[in-house]
Amino acid sequence: MTTKTRLILKTIYTFSFIIEIFLFISGLLFTFGSLALINPENKFSNNLKIIVGSQNLTAHSPAIVIVLTLIAALVFIIALIMVMIVMRKLIKNMLQKQYFIAQNLRYLKRILQLLIFAIFEEVIVDIISSLITLMNGKSLKIDFTPLIISLIFVAIFYTTYTLLKNGIVIKKENDDFI
Repeated sequence: MTTKTRLILKTIYTFSFIIEIFLFISGLLFTFGSLALINPENKFSNNLKIIVGSQNLTAHSPAIVIVLTLIAALVFIIALIMVMIVMRKLIKNMLQKQYFIAQNLRYLKRILQLLIFAIFEEVIVDIISSLITLMNGKSLKIDFTPLIISLIFVAIFYTTYTLLKNGIVIKKENDDFI
């Protein structure tokens, strides 16, 4: 491994740890901020009347919307924290020159699963957000760009996972041959 590669991996390792701490703090701040919004004395927590066309719909409590949004955001943040943790383990193995090992394959598979989960959750939150926007009588703006970029990223990551998986098989065959 070249010095440049080693330096880049150590930098990514450090930044992933910093991002992990930032995500943890963001999750805590988001939690406490959301709990303040669901306070019964807060005006926002009163019943919400939604007008859709000529029908009047009453949501039993907008606090449910806040709680569901909070849960979705926290699950997303936890998934990203887990990606950072697994990525640091993968980089640690690479720094120890352990490239084609089954453990790295498991790490890549776990990151891939977490990324797919995060994309799926993002789509669900976008759908719910769009429905709330429509229920409030506002116009809907649909933008598929983040979803397309995320899916391209997952495709690239899956290709890398497959490459490593086949590399491990070839390495095992090569080691068994000798």
